[in-house]
Amino acid sequence: MLHTLLLREHNRVADILSDLNPLWSDEKLYQEARRIVIAEIQHITYQEWLPANFGEYYLHYYGISPTTLYTRDYNPDVNPGIINSFGAAAFRFLHTVISDNIMTCPNSYNAAYLYKLSDHYFNPSLLECSPDSFDDVVRGIIAQNAGESDPYCSGEITNLLFKSRNRWGMDLIAMDIQRGRDHGIASYNDLREICGLPRARCFQDLANEISQDRINALQYLYECVDDIDLFVGGAMERDVYGSILGQTFQCIVAEQFYRTRISDRYFYDNGEMPHSFTSDQLKELKKASMARLICDNTDSVYYVQKKAFEVESTYNPKYRCDDYNAIPYVDLTAWKQPSIFD
Repeated sequence: MLHTLLLREHNRVADILSDLNPLWSDEKLYQEARRIVIAEIQHITYQEWLPANFGEYYLHYYGISPTTLYTRDYNPDVNPGIINSFGAAAFRFLHTVISDNIMTCPNSYNAAYLYKLSDHYFNPSLLECSPDSFDDVVRGIIAQNAGESDPYCSGEITNLLFKSRNRWGMDLIAMDIQRGRDHGIASYNDLREICGLPRARCFQDLANEISQDRINALQYLYECVDDIDLFVGGAMERDVYGSILGQTFQCIVAEQFYRTRISDRYFYDNGEMPHSFTSDQLKELKKASMARLICDNTDSVYYVQKKAFEVESTYNPKYRCDDYNAIPYVDLTAWKQPSIFD
């Protein structure tokens, strides 16, 4: 879904830029539209997705909170690569919140239909039922709760991953555990110590972060506390307040997003660079939102909650897509270049 929305957004932006700047070449239009969409993705990720999942307090604590205008903390000495423990284990926590079903909603939102995830691997039939099928899936996704963030994962991914005609599929969680071993990442105990937690000398030392029933399970599965795989131990931890992660995964994920921002001299809100967006352009880009992305790139989604990564509630009501005060839009006239005849 997200790939399709972003593809449409790129073409939508390119069309508007073409109208604003008829003398621009196709290459210029492509590159500037690409640059704008990348900036929108970065803004939505740091402004909406991270706060929804990790809590705004921790974004402030780790120094990755969004700013009102430019940032000036680019550091060329920071490695922009992906931390192995992040890519091979910590960020795989998202697999634990996958739901059993895909929800679709017709335009009225008066009904919802559930389809087993395992019946739709490599099967786009849900998008081919009618001209509104894509929009029905979008409406379902923004109305559907994610699964609980805990070590108990959906059978749709632990028994039926990529199931085709076979009765059974693969086990994504087993693959996640094995991936960490293949990559040679440090153990859970090593990483929790790096993240500032006391090193566990025995299983019971984990009691501040992991519930007793889960400690019992770990003790049954592992001979020594130092043997606990990072993915397993991190998934077992209690969520910290306002976040869907425990302390160890929170630490690793926050470190990665911090490095990703300050190590990228092309990050969208870096100031005082030759390629920086103008202040007017940056003000517009900071209006980008997942809700507006959905509104602008679907045909029949007319209402979206302002915080699209959170389900509708009293505190997060739906607004009409044409309510630009509630769901602002990026005004691309900030990219209009003066004509030589003006």
